[in-house]
Amino acid sequence: MAYYAKPFVIEEDEKTIKILSDRGFGKVENERMVLSGVEALYLLENKRITVEKDGKKISFHALLKELSKIDKEVYNKYIVYKDLRSKGYIIRSGFKFGTYLRVYEKGIRPGEGKSDYLVYIFSAGEKIETEKIQILTKTAQLTKKNLIIAVVDEEDVKYYKLNRIQM
Repeated sequence: MAYYAKPFVIEEDEKTIKILSDRGFGKVENERMVLSGVEALYLLENKRITVEKDGKKISFHALLKELSKIDKEVYNKYIVYKDLRSKGYIIRSGFKFGTYLRVYEKGIRPGEGKSDYLVYIFSAGEKIETEKIQILTKTAQLTKKNLIIAVVDEEDVKYYKLNRIQM
């Protein structure tokens, strides 16, 4: 059984670690797997793991509540993560690129190739400053990745691909 270790979920079962690692989840460190909050939510909702906090099993909603205390946007991030995973993409953190997610093309796994997309998440109706878009598009161009803006409206996600144009 995995356990919640703010803001991550740690899995120590060797068999589970192997299965999850083979499917592109988490990061293995010192014979343990460290799962991001959204990865853990996804796996918990799909009954691939169970999670405990303070020695007691917790539900999807309880974990979401805990993670929301740390990151108020965690639910939107989860909706995008879940949508992309359901479409067969492998997803990793994109923090070093200034975005939330790095997405690998279908069939490519981390370590086997480079991610193709950087995904930045906005809520429907949220104002987006042009300076932010400029920084994101420049980062994508410099890293030779495609920038995708994911706009979340409740449970619905719309994706927009942005490119930098130089004149």
